[in-house]
Amino acid sequence: MRFIIFATVLLATAAIAQPEHVSNPAAPSEGVHTIQLNEQWTIGGADEDAHLIGVISQVLADDAGNIYLLDSQLAQVHVFSADGEFLRFLSREGDGPGETRNPNDMMIMPDGSLGLMQVFPGSIVQIDLDGSPVGKYPFDSGNPNAGGFAVLVRGKSKNNNLVLVGMRQTFDAGMLIQNRFMSSFDGEGNELISYFSGTLEQNFANLVLDEVGTDFPWARWDIGQNGAVTLAPTRDEYRFERYSADGNLELTFDRSYEPLKRDEEAMKQMTSAMEAQGRHYPVPPAVTVSDFEPAVTWVHADSHGNTWVQTSRSGVNQPDGIMLSYDIFNSDGKFIKQYAFACDGDTEHDLMFFIDDNRCLLVKGFHDSVAAMQGVSTTEDEEEPEPVSVISYTIEWD
Repeated sequence: MRFIIFATVLLATAAIAQPEHVSNPAAPSEGVHTIQLNEQWTIGGADEDAHLIGVISQVLADDAGNIYLLDSQLAQVHVFSADGEFLRFLSREGDGPGETRNPNDMMIMPDGSLGLMQVFPGSIVQIDLDGSPVGKYPFDSGNPNAGGFAVLVRGKSKNNNLVLVGMRQTFDAGMLIQNRFMSSFDGEGNELISYFSGTLEQNFANLVLDEVGTDFPWARWDIGQNGAVTLAPTRDEYRFERYSADGNLELTFDRSYEPLKRDEEAMKQMTSAMEAQGRHYPVPPAVTVSDFEPAVTWVHADSHGNTWVQTSRSGVNQPDGIMLSYDIFNSDGKFIKQYAFACDGDTEHDLMFFIDDNRCLLVKGFHDSVAAMQGVSTTEDEEEPEPVSVISYTIEWD
């Protein structure tokens, strides 16, 4: 009898510990809402005297509303006022204090400094918002000469939670071992909570760079209220997991979604992009790509507890004047609406960044600039792309 009671208690406890799951239909409960974007200002572009912009990898704003554009190609940060007035450059290419090489991401660190992230060896250079060097965040990047090192891919610091995404690589008996992580870290560089992880082993004798097999939610995540982390764990599923800041799985949710099959041109471009990535490997790998685009391509947590999702279909077959649409899930994981953004943009070439709940920036020519920097081929008959420009919009809510 005691065993039966004990087992019953264990089962009941396990049932209580299971997170709630919300399964949503393909259509939002409150329909589609068209949101007009109102242009404030534009910088860059083809004008002779235009501000020169390279590859914009990240956009942030400070408490005063000033906007920071991380330029990976020029290895510097362009700073503009909320009205579009150029204020200053921060950082530059180099290995000295406050300098970086090929920075790929940027964040406001918990101490208020600006953190500029480098991929390899993984490091975060910290500077004040006026450009003065602060030092380096104490992330352990390892030693490539000792057979192991770390790569940093993405990082965010919001609501008292610093989360880094990357991998620790080691070489052993002809094998490349990648331990991928999405974890929170403290101010001393100590790893605190693991939200997602995975291990990939590749044999140098038969090295294959497979798009699906090497997938990890590098960019399919964000930090929301109370430091909670919401992520789409798998490439081909429209499914999310939300973890509290201390790592407890609180909620899972999904919705019905039809995968987008790639056409011949999309297959060619993805193959070219994977081959460009493979050039960073010590041994040139074979490349395989999926017949389908990933389900989820971007995630944003707003200040109201909502999760914004961009999919591979967000910019496909939209009505005239609509650049793309976002799926909106409330804090309970329910698919409540879609927002269709009306502006002069094209998801094939351009990328939207959110500054806050009421402002966004459109980087015109983003994908073309990234492809050019990586040496990725596009269509054979495509003309030389226009120089990159950045358009600031206010969001006109309905």
